[in-house]
Amino acid sequence: MKMVSTRLSLAALGLVSSLAQAQPVFFEDFNIGLDGQFSTYTSSSDKNWFNDTFSGTSTAAMNGYGGNEGSDDWLISPIIDLSTTGINTATLSFTSRVRFDGTNLSVKVSSDFQTGSDPATATWTELNPSLPQDGQGSGGSGFESSGDIDLAAYLGQQITIAFHYQTSADADGDNGAWYIDDVLVDVTGDNLALPMVAAMTASKTELKLAADTEFKATAYSGVAPYTYTWDFDDGSSATGEAVTHQFNQGGDYTVTVVIEDANAQTLTLTKDVYVEAPNPYVVKAKTSAEHLRVATFNVSMEAENYTSTDIELNGAQILADELAAGDNQQIKNIAQIIQLVRPDVVLLNEFDYIADENSGVDMFISQYLNIPQSDNAQSIDYPYYYVAPSNTGIDSGFDLNNDGNFATADDAYGYGRFEGQYGMLLLSRYPIAQDKVRTFQKFLWKDMPNNLMPVDPANDNQAWYNQDETNFLRLSSKSHWDVPVEINGELVHILASHPTPPVFDGDEDRNGRRNHDEIRLWADYINGAEYIYDDQGETGGLYKNTRFVIAGDLNASVEGDAYPGTIDQLLLNDKVYAEFAPASNGGVANDSDNPLAPYHTASWQMRADYVLTSRSGLNVQQGSVFWPTEDQDLYPLVETRAASSDHRLVWVDVAMTDLVDEHEDDNDDDDDYEIDGGATNNLFWLLLLTLAAFRRLKQ
Repeated sequence: MKMVSTRLSLAALGLVSSLAQAQPVFFEDFNIGLDGQFSTYTSSSDKNWFNDTFSGTSTAAMNGYGGNEGSDDWLISPIIDLSTTGINTATLSFTSRVRFDGTNLSVKVSSDFQTGSDPATATWTELNPSLPQDGQGSGGSGFESSGDIDLAAYLGQQITIAFHYQTSADADGDNGAWYIDDVLVDVTGDNLALPMVAAMTASKTELKLAADTEFKATAYSGVAPYTYTWDFDDGSSATGEAVTHQFNQGGDYTVTVVIEDANAQTLTLTKDVYVEAPNPYVVKAKTSAEHLRVATFNVSMEAENYTSTDIELNGAQILADELAAGDNQQIKNIAQIIQLVRPDVVLLNEFDYIADENSGVDMFISQYLNIPQSDNAQSIDYPYYYVAPSNTGIDSGFDLNNDGNFATADDAYGYGRFEGQYGMLLLSRYPIAQDKVRTFQKFLWKDMPNNLMPVDPANDNQAWYNQDETNFLRLSSKSHWDVPVEINGELVHILASHPTPPVFDGDEDRNGRRNHDEIRLWADYINGAEYIYDDQGETGGLYKNTRFVIAGDLNASVEGDAYPGTIDQLLLNDKVYAEFAPASNGGVANDSDNPLAPYHTASWQMRADYVLTSRSGLNVQQGSVFWPTEDQDLYPLVETRAASSDHRLVWVDVAMTDLVDEHEDDNDDDDDYEIDGGATNNLFWLLLLTLAAFRRLKQ
C-alpha cells in the first residue's frame, strides 16, 4: 500500500504548471531499502533503523524492543535545498504506522546539521505532524498521513529532516515499532526555476554473487520525461528508472547512472558496491534411505503477512489467492527450503486454515512444492496430508482479556482476526492412519488437574475468568493433533501443536500459563494420563512404548518469558529423547555472545521450534536448523521475515528401532554432532540443566 502524493505523481508526469503548483524537491518511498537518500545514526542501544517489508509495504522501520539499553536512534534525510529564489511555500508530508505501545517518535528539522556528524551537535526544532496513537497492540495501526507540515520558516535555507526514535530499555513496555513511508517535501512559487535534483538507491551495497540486486534512480524539479542510463562496471548496461542486476564475478564495482531530462539537463550519480562470492550451504543427506526425516517449520503464511487491510473480511481467502497465483516470492522461498531439506514429514505452523483443500493444501503442493524453485532444488510431492480447524478466531462470546470489549481477536478461543488464522498443516510422504488420528481442539482448560488458569493480582487474586468463561474456555490456542504416520507397517505418532506465545498479556500471565499447560498436555499425554479426552470423546493418552515425535512452534524456551519450567516438562521427560539439540551456524551469527545461540530457531534469538522424539523405538541420527549464514548462497531465503519467516525449519533424521521398556535408553550413545547438525551430551545439556534449576528456584 503506497500512499504517494497526487502532487508528486502529477509533477513526475509533467502535468502541472510551474505557476503556483506544488513541485517536489525531495521524495523517498523506501521501495528498495534504506541504502539511498536517508542515513542512520545510533547514539545508544544495539538497535537501528532498518528496511521492513511487512504486509508487502516497504518502509523505514524502528523497534526498540529487546534493546540492550535505551534507544536513541536517528533516521536523517540528505540536505534539502529551499534556497531557490521564488519559493513561496514549502511543505513536508509522510505516512506512518505504529505497532505495540509507545509515543517514542519525534520529527525534527535542522538548518545547521552537518552530514555525517553526530546529530546531537546540531540544533533541531521539533515539528508537529499527525501520528497514529499508541496502544495499537501487535496488530498495529494502518498507515496514516502526517498532514501537511509547514516549512515556511525555513525558506531560503538548506535543511535536514530527521525521525528521532527514543525509548528506555523495555521500560513499561513503551517500545512502539514505527514505520515511516512516502516522505515528501514540495514547494510552490511563481515561475520557479528549480535545479534538477536526483537520487540513487540500491537494495544492498554488499552483494552476493549472482544474486538479484535492485537499483533505483529518482529525478524531479527538471522537465519530464527523464531518461536513466545505467553502467554496472562489469560490461553490462541497462535503462529505466528501476533496474535489477546480477554480478557474476566477485570484486569492487562502481555503478553509474546518467539522468537526463527533456531539456537535456544531466546528472551523473555513482554508488560503490562490493560483490562477494558466497560459500555454498549444504543440507546433509540422509545417511540411510531407511531413516525418517521429520521437520517443523513456522512458515508465517497467515493473512497479515500478505495484507494489512480487510483481513477480517477476507480471512483465509487472502492466502488462498496467493496460493492460486503461484508467484508469491515468500511462498516460493518456503517451498524451496522444503525442497532442499526434503523432509518425509513436516508440520507447518501459521498456515491459515482453508476449509476447501483444493484451494489450500492441494494448491500449495501443486503450485509451489511440485515446481522446482531453483536450479539446485528438486520438486517434492506429499501425497498425504492432514489439516483440520483451529481455535484461532472462533468467537468465544466472552471478554477473555477483560478489557470491556467483546468479539475482538483477543476474545477468541485462540487469538485470531478470523477463524483459522495461524492454523496448522501436516504434510507426509508416508500414509496417514486417518482412522487413528486424534484431535484435542475442544478439550477444556479447566479439565486439566492442577491447571494454571490465571488469577487477577489487581483483584485480590480472584479468578481471571468468571465461571461461565471457565466452563467453556478451551485449552488449545490452535489445536493439538495426534497424527499417526505408517512407516513400513509401523506407526509413528506425530504430536503437532502451536501453543500461544507466553507474552502479550498482563501481570496475570494468562498467556504464559496457557502456554505452560498446552505443553503440559503433551507431557501428560505421552505418560498415558487418563483425564485427557479427544474431540470424539475417547479418553486417555498414548499407550506405553509408543513411537512419537513432538513437533511444532512451542513458543517456549529455557530462555525468555515462558512460565518457569514450561519446556522442561518435555526436555526433562523420561519418555522424551531431548539430549540432541539441532543447531546451526546461522543461529550463532545471529546472537554471537549467547552460548545457547547454536540451538536458536527464530530470528528473535530463542529456541522456539522443536522436533523431539520418543526415547523408545526411535534413534536420532542427525539433524539441523536450516539457517545459512550471511556469506552463504542460500542466505537470501532467510534474510528477513518477508523472505520466508522469522522462524527456521528444524529437522531430525531418525532410525526405527525396537520398542523397549520405557526405562531403558536405546539412544544413549556417545555421538558428537558438528555444530551445523546439533549437539549431544555437551554444553547444551549442561546449560539446559543449569537454567532449568535456576528457573525452578525463581518459582
